[in-house]
Amino acid sequence: MSCRTVFASEISASYRWMKRSFPSCLLQRLVLKPFREELKNTINARGIHPKLVGFLANQDPAALKYAESTAKTCAETGVVFELKKCNREDLEDEIVKANEEESINGIMVYYPVFGDRQDQYLQNVVDSSKDVEGLCHKSEIVGRPLAALLANDGGKVYSVDINGIQEFNRGTGLRLKKHEVVDTKLKLEDVVPISDVVITGVPSPTYKLPTSLLRDGAIAINFSTCKNFEDNVKEKAGIYVPSIGKVTIAMLERNLLRLYDYQMSKTG
Repeated sequence: MSCRTVFASEISASYRWMKRSFPSCLLQRLVLKPFREELKNTINARGIHPKLVGFLANQDPAALKYAESTAKTCAETGVVFELKKCNREDLEDEIVKANEEESINGIMVYYPVFGDRQDQYLQNVVDSSKDVEGLCHKSEIVGRPLAALLANDGGKVYSVDINGIQEFNRGTGLRLKKHEVVDTKLKLEDVVPISDVVITGVPSPTYKLPTSLLRDGAIAINFSTCKNFEDNVKEKAGIYVPSIGKVTIAMLERNLLRLYDYQMSKTG
């Protein structure tokens, strides 16, 4: 399994201003809280109960903590969340059952399960109409779905793995209906210094992104359960987020709501 590091190097002018002017705790109140309130109000106003099922088939304490955080956040916004624990050998069958269960609107799996290409296979077992994690792209566990989500929301994204760097974008002024992916010959040293936001997702405690590559004031977000930034990251980063927490869960809830509407349009 290849693990990717994603760099969003184009964000809106208003967000650039907020990044320079506000501390991270205030940004969370101004951006995350209103977003979650909007989700909650939408669900309550429509009187719906979208259901998300999470599968935990490993003994990773970080995955369990993430699942518990997911359950808490979903309860706060009105999403029905169910955590299903199973042996990894039974996971495929359990996913297939969830695919066929009409009451389940979204599915997520807490990776790694096997820690190899079998995880990629399992990701593709999830019905695309219920996959809250790979809503836009399913070829990788984390990197490509995240790159696609950011690009579709207007970002210019450099997605990096051991095989090279790809650029995701929707063109100037969002002229494209969906993101396009272009292979590049760029190196890590080329893209990090020009990126306003750097998101790492390497599941290895030995990997550290050099602080020296970050541009002054960049936003550094650690997407991995392992610490991917050096200890001195705050010397260069304007905002440092050591763990993904509620932000990612809120994005999963947004995806769940979109999938719910898609499913209802098919049955209605």
